[in-house]
Amino acid sequence: MVFGKKRGTNTCEEDDGGQESQLQQYHEEEDQYVDVGNEEDDENQPQLESEVQTSCESQGTHPKTQSVHAKPLYDEVTFISVGSSKNPGGSKKWVCKHCYGTFTSSYTHIYNHFVGAQLGKETEIKRCPVVLKDRETYEMLQKKVKEAKKFGVSKSLRSFVLTKKKPNFNSKKPIEQSFAIMERSVVDLKIVRTLCANGIPFTFLRNPQFCDIVNALRNAPEGYKASSSEKTGTVLLDEFVRDVEKFLISFKETWYSYAISIVSDGWSNIKHKPLLNVLAVNNRGSMFMDATDFFGVKKTGKAIAQFLSQTIDFVGPSNVLSVVTDNVANCKIVGKEVEKIYKHIFWSPCCVHTLNLIFKDIASEFIWLQDTYKKVKRIVKYFLNHGQALSIFRETSKLELLRVAKTRFASRYVLLKM
Repeated sequence: MVFGKKRGTNTCEEDDGGQESQLQQYHEEEDQYVDVGNEEDDENQPQLESEVQTSCESQGTHPKTQSVHAKPLYDEVTFISVGSSKNPGGSKKWVCKHCYGTFTSSYTHIYNHFVGAQLGKETEIKRCPVVLKDRETYEMLQKKVKEAKKFGVSKSLRSFVLTKKKPNFNSKKPIEQSFAIMERSVVDLKIVRTLCANGIPFTFLRNPQFCDIVNALRNAPEGYKASSSEKTGTVLLDEFVRDVEKFLISFKETWYSYAISIVSDGWSNIKHKPLLNVLAVNNRGSMFMDATDFFGVKKTGKAIAQFLSQTIDFVGPSNVLSVVTDNVANCKIVGKEVEKIYKHIFWSPCCVHTLNLIFKDIASEFIWLQDTYKKVKRIVKYFLNHGQALSIFRETSKLELLRVAKTRFASRYVLLKM
């Protein structure tokens, strides 16, 4: 499919009207671009490109006037008209050479159309469906962008920083500044009272979400009142779930290009109910998928494999590379069952659990180390169970008594070291 021009019309003419007349002519003739498919009209395509190039060069906007490595994805689109932006590097009307979609945007959206937006960011332009399905083309475009980044001229392809004008607090008069300090002290005391009354640690003030709350309240309309607990637990909670799902779209788009590993582990909640959780992990991030209550269900290899198969089918078997679990006997059976169903997916044991078992085996090989560990464990238990002895120990020693949980990594090593 070739995007051409109706015969007898010029894409851009050099007249005395200057740039404004050129842009006006583009807006008037914008509807005259038609989709032609015969070979006779294909001969007019070089003429169209040369005309658009002449227009862009007159404004200093054509990609060929810039560095070859600055904006490498210009080769993947065809410019058909100049946009109405006064900025020389602003929006232009272009056609994707892969999906033949027509868009009007700057180079940032061209980049997002082929490569995708940065993780956690949103974009108004849709991804190219042809490139998403063709892995070789996608890798070729990624390689082209990476080569451009080596020259250090395309950091803007990955992220942008919006500079905001900071308010000038010194513009107030001295008397107003004094009252502002008193008002800040009152607000700070109310925040401290709230933290102490609800048992919230002071480190919560370092949380970036708390800073977002302060900024939101600062910009809130006059007379704002906090929502009720009923509204927060129903309407606002559902809206927050939709917002989180929207935020995870950019991570889900990486499943096809980077693949994922299904990571599963078992744990118990505060009611001692056995749960089995599943995560989707790759080098771009991790995402919680599901957690199932296995209360009253025997944790056999086939039962766990059936549970993981549901997650694999939801994600898409072609997007899954491996399954990671513990090294216990039933998890090894899980790996074999998954490999039977999905030939391309392999099972991988947990590296941390493997190292923990290595430490345990090393400790069991040395009899003197086993005796030392048992003696230290009895000493710690004695002090923790006798208040008077514990008081004397804390007055005379700077060491800390630890009762390390069995699930802690290298628990015996940690106990002996401390």
